[in-house]
Amino acid sequence: MRKILSFCLSVFFIINTVSSQSLNIVEKRGEKAPIQKELIQKSTQNWEVQFADTLDPGCTTPMGTVSDGSFLYAGSVNKSMIFKISFESEKLDSFAIAGIPKSALKAFMIGLAYDGTHFFMTNGSDTIYVIDLNLDTGIVIDKIPLPANTFPLGITYAPDADNNNGGFWISIGTDYGVKLASRSGDILDSIKGEDLNYASEYGPIWGLAYDNLSAGGPFLYGIENLPQNIICINPANKSIHAPIHNVAEDMPDWENYYTYSIYVQHGVVGTTNTLGVLFMSGFHIGYDMAGLELPAVSLTIKNSYTKPWLKLNETGIISANVYRSGNAVVTSYDYNYSIDDVVYTENVTDANIALVYPIKTLEHSTTFTPTEEGTYDLKIWFSNINGDASATSDTFNMKIITYQKVTQRTVLHEVFSSSTCPPCAGANILLKSIFEENPDKFTCVKYQMNWPSPGDPYFTLEGNDRKTYYDVQSVPYLAVDGNYYNDNPSLYSSELLLMEYLQPSFVEMNATFVYDNNQKFHTTVTINPLKTFTGNKKLFVALVESVTRMNAKTNGEKQFFYVFKKFMTDSKGNSISLQDGEEVKVDLAFHFQGKFRLPFNAGSPIDFNTEHSVENFKNMMLVYWIQDYDTKEVLQSGKVDKAVVGIEDLQDNKGNVKIYPNPAEGMINIQSETLFSNIKVLNLLGQVVYNIAVNTNEYILQTSDLAPGLYILQLQTENGLITKKISVK
Repeated sequence: MRKILSFCLSVFFIINTVSSQSLNIVEKRGEKAPIQKELIQKSTQNWEVQFADTLDPGCTTPMGTVSDGSFLYAGSVNKSMIFKISFESEKLDSFAIAGIPKSALKAFMIGLAYDGTHFFMTNGSDTIYVIDLNLDTGIVIDKIPLPANTFPLGITYAPDADNNNGGFWISIGTDYGVKLASRSGDILDSIKGEDLNYASEYGPIWGLAYDNLSAGGPFLYGIENLPQNIICINPANKSIHAPIHNVAEDMPDWENYYTYSIYVQHGVVGTTNTLGVLFMSGFHIGYDMAGLELPAVSLTIKNSYTKPWLKLNETGIISANVYRSGNAVVTSYDYNYSIDDVVYTENVTDANIALVYPIKTLEHSTTFTPTEEGTYDLKIWFSNINGDASATSDTFNMKIITYQKVTQRTVLHEVFSSSTCPPCAGANILLKSIFEENPDKFTCVKYQMNWPSPGDPYFTLEGNDRKTYYDVQSVPYLAVDGNYYNDNPSLYSSELLLMEYLQPSFVEMNATFVYDNNQKFHTTVTINPLKTFTGNKKLFVALVESVTRMNAKTNGEKQFFYVFKKFMTDSKGNSISLQDGEEVKVDLAFHFQGKFRLPFNAGSPIDFNTEHSVENFKNMMLVYWIQDYDTKEVLQSGKVDKAVVGIEDLQDNKGNVKIYPNPAEGMINIQSETLFSNIKVLNLLGQVVYNIAVNTNEYILQTSDLAPGLYILQLQTENGLITKKISVK
């Protein structure tokens, strides 16, 4: 029994990196992701720390932990060995285990379970090893075969499984989820991420513990390695039972350390039940499970998609992202919010909030429309939940700032990837799904990199400049709006994108995008600052191919999206002055030279003076943004998905077209020496706003129905398409 509460945080380092497929067993991460805490749910539970200390250093690289009721036992990833440990974290004994080969993960042991007589070990191979520790050196007395490609990681014994014959819950490395195996290795049941409505973006469940001590159980506790999220699963209904908890919330100094082990045991501290977590570095923490029981009725607000900024007289929708945090399904509530202490209440009687995951977005029926510029204090809370006057949610607080001049942000994503990088394939699939969920909220540029060797054929020196700018050390890597999110894209989510999308921007941008059918592109980027900016601001304009296929290499990807080809600006950007109300127009052009060449790898990048790597010029798109070059903050971004095809807009073009007055007020006269058969007018997004078939060389175009701004006029002639820029007042 543990006698003292110790907070000894000494650290020993035995760094060991092992990998197989996309799984890595490591002790410590070099850098932390700045956004991860946004993903952790608030909890109605009381995560009371009973103890937090460090194992005896002799227990090297512990993986998998279980108790026999009197002691802890932990396997070792680097040795075929099991350590016997006191509840005070002292090493009491060690047992060398013969007959266990390293798995494909290059691990001797990962998971450990105990059935009251023998120990059971998993290490990623499709086998459960049965171990007897009754001798001075443990021996493998049996092997339980599992179906091929089960890939078991963690393991825990469930005595009531298989009609009380006992069985094993195992976490699997091929997917997010767990499976129930009989004592003979047959798979009896499985719980997948889709059952849970949750699958971590960080990797699989590693350690497992069976909780048949808590009321309402049994439950399965799982641990993710980093961040160290504790997952509580109800096997009976295959759902997440309680809010997810991150160990680093209690022990921030442990935030960058990996854990693979979790256990449940009575009597570690007094007569309490303990949920323990053991880190590969030796950190050891225990929680009093009495505080983990959920209240009967509870609803928790995670965050809000309420827009934190509004223009004067703009209608704002008040929303809350909520989840069930009690045992009962939430069927009714009073939905309350206050603006500067004025309360608005909506009674809801037909609710059905049954899940912890996914969160549910609830919009209040009463909107908010500010009539004065300033800052408003918003509070959101729920009361009278399920008719219980004492059941009240937490209160979510935020501010809504109103401006006379402000605009919607479009979120820039700069991705560093390679067709020779296996993890990049999964990251790109994730990003594609996020973009499809948020089609009008993002821009994207993907720089194909020169590593892992031999690198992507579409590697460019200008893309390398951006790699240097962000100090990218590995791929895949994602920089969102410059400095909002900088990490592996596999950690990114729609939620994070939406949170950045909700931030205001004070720069309006749009652009024309014209292709002359001769490998040459033109753009005019129009910038309207809504306030004055100081500092080192830069404009970037990139030519991007929306989809490529010919650069496929070794990572399994067959097509690649938003592939960077060339900057129209300097690769380090063009300096720009942003003064309140002073519109800036920047005209740029780039002519791709020569013929297409597909480099064999990144060792011979394209020389844009003589050649190009554009697979299809019709798939070219324009991405542009303004960035503070010193802080890396992106002020605004934009895109044009497809270029308008036309003849270069010259004073003396082949059709000798005259357009007047331009700018137009009410109408435009079109005169040409060449007959034209069709007239189109397109806005700056490439959308057709006027289209008519004609057969003439003179036409009066009525512009009264067009909104003021810039447009592209297209005249179809027998010699091709003539394009002119027009302005409507």
